[in-house]
Amino acid sequence: MSKTKGYVEVTRRNWDADFYADMQRGGHFIISEPAEYTIDGQRKNSLYGAQSPLYGTDFDSEQAFVERYRCKCGEIQGKAFEGFTCPICKEKVTFKDTDIKIIGWISYGKNRLINPYYYHKISSVMPKNTFNDIIYSKYKITTNGIREKAEADDFDTPPLSPYSGIGIDEFYNDFEDIMDYFKKKNKNKASSIDMILNEKNKVFTSHYPVFTPKLRPSGSTSDTYYYNTLDKDINTLFTLSENLKSCIDVERDYIIQRIQQKMVHSWDLVFETLPKKQGIIRSEILGKKRTAESKLYELLETLYKTISSRYFI
Repeated sequence: MSKTKGYVEVTRRNWDADFYADMQRGGHFIISEPAEYTIDGQRKNSLYGAQSPLYGTDFDSEQAFVERYRCKCGEIQGKAFEGFTCPICKEKVTFKDTDIKIIGWISYGKNRLINPYYYHKISSVMPKNTFNDIIYSKYKITTNGIREKAEADDFDTPPLSPYSGIGIDEFYNDFEDIMDYFKKKNKNKASSIDMILNEKNKVFTSHYPVFTPKLRPSGSTSDTYYYNTLDKDINTLFTLSENLKSCIDVERDYIIQRIQQKMVHSWDLVFETLPKKQGIIRSEILGKKRTAESKLYELLETLYKTISSRYFI
């Protein structure tokens, strides 16, 4: 095993740009279905869900070799069926190796969210709780059922800034003015605020990347899937994306707020659990014997480069 030290160059990413690049390159997909469905009493992973067979098979799965030969939807599997056309997806059974760099994307249409990295960065240049006080909309409903922006007297607690309760959309529209306001209020944070201002195209996003289930393992029985905390967040993020499509206007800001909270929580989970004993590095990679060093290197490289640096910074 080589003792040469490796270095990872971390770059801050534009998730929207990554989404469109992935769609153009092919191999990646949009998550447009729930994680699982039931047919004839059996629970299966949806083709375009967060546990999709498009991600491939786990290296340690007993079915790993069998499932390397499969159609697109995974209904027909096994080398014996190579070349056979699946009646469901209409694709032929071919050899498909596992590629743990495949990303599924949740799309929120034209709605804007804040990349979790920049959420934390912006929060750090403002007084405590001020950023949440800005991006979480506060409205009042009149006796005629009309929604109006809440005034200072309508708040349960005093507003923390002149921009209290404006919501993410208005924060986007007034982004430069708001950040300049806090730059003048706290000159010690000027360099960090300048960096944020220069990277506005990365601050806001309408897409969320979901990396391979191989790095977010879950358990299952014939009847039930047992999702870890990260997958529970991902499933909720998808459900909320569907809710946005049919919600009435008065519900939209609340749904956006829930999405933002779950997006930040899931991002935090990734980095909180990596170094721990129960984290993916120790429990799923270093804690298991590998017959080939290349698999270990591939997993480590992908975990740090593809996930941590590319999609979660």
